[in-house]
Amino acid sequence: MILEALVSELKQRFDYEKRASVCLWFDGREEFKSLVPLVQSYLEQQDDRPFSILKYDPASHHGQIWLRYQIYRSRRNEERNGDDLAHFVLYVPFPEEHLEKQDKSEEIQLDLLVPYRYSGLVWRINGKSPTLFSLLRRIGVELPSSP
Repeated sequence: MILEALVSELKQRFDYEKRASVCLWFDGREEFKSLVPLVQSYLEQQDDRPFSILKYDPASHHGQIWLRYQIYRSRRNEERNGDDLAHFVLYVPFPEEHLEKQDKSEEIQLDLLVPYRYSGLVWRINGKSPTLFSLLRRIGVELPSSP
């Protein structure tokens, strides 16, 4: 149920903003971190996959350059084959503020993802950064009034 709801929420973002093909998903508290592999597996089982999730993970050498290259490679293949543009959700396990801070001394560098803020989407729930609590509340799970 949660996986379906999460995929549906992200898919709705692309349905709403048709020009965008990339959605940034910031998770500063890493509440969704354990769900990301499950969502990826869930999507792989879909015949008509609405998007692919790419996870920012410098420990696996999947930093911002890797993310950009995956999108570039996909776009190049789509152009060659005449396919429709694929959609991507970039899971970034940091607060969105790191996108705005461009201090070269920081370990976390997200400056190459800035264009996606303007040409793509940032996933939000009711105008705020998503939390697991806000997602569960949005899909109608009975919860206490505070997290």
